[in-house]
Amino acid sequence: MQVSPNNNTGPVIRAYWKASPPVPGGHGADTAQFDRATALNRSLADTPGVRPGEVERARELIGNVSYPPAETIKRIASLLAVNIKDAPADT
Repeated sequence: MQVSPNNNTGPVIRAYWKASPPVPGGHGADTAQFDRATALNRSLADTPGVRPGEVERARELIGNVSYPPAETIKRIASLLAVNIKDAPADT
């Protein structure tokens, strides 16, 4: 058996791409205005990192032995059980 590599591509010639230099002020010119983004950044900086009212609410919920309700826990448990049955077993 004789193997002859086919290095001849015939009439097909390789295409070359020549990069043109960027045009100053062309597509890449940044003309966007970020007034709204600046205002958003300012309000984010003014927002407190911790909301005392929510922290107090969380403390009250933690102290409540009947939170979350038993019905909620049962529903979450059944949803987890359904998903565990459908999931493939890890080995």
